[in-house]
Amino acid sequence: MHNFQFPVIDLRRTGEHLRDMLRERNLSPKEVQQILRIGSTQTIYDWYKGRTLPSLDNMVAIGRLLGCSVEELLVFQAVEEKGE
Repeated sequence: MHNFQFPVIDLRRTGEHLRDMLRERNLSPKEVQQILRIGSTQTIYDWYKGRTLPSLDNMVAIGRLLGCSVEELLVFQAVEEKGE
């Protein structure tokens, strides 16, 4: 069988990572909201707390804004091997 391991995104750590990367660029939640044309800053805070993830469109936009790939924005959970 293939050695493929399905990636599982860690929502909390991804949110923290997004927050840290945007802060390093001195981008406030309000600025991110305006740049991405999002209705409320609460959406940004929900990302930061790991309640939700940005849509794929917003992930691509954030990646372009930060000069990185979408995959670099994500934090994956460690996957344990299961015996078959």
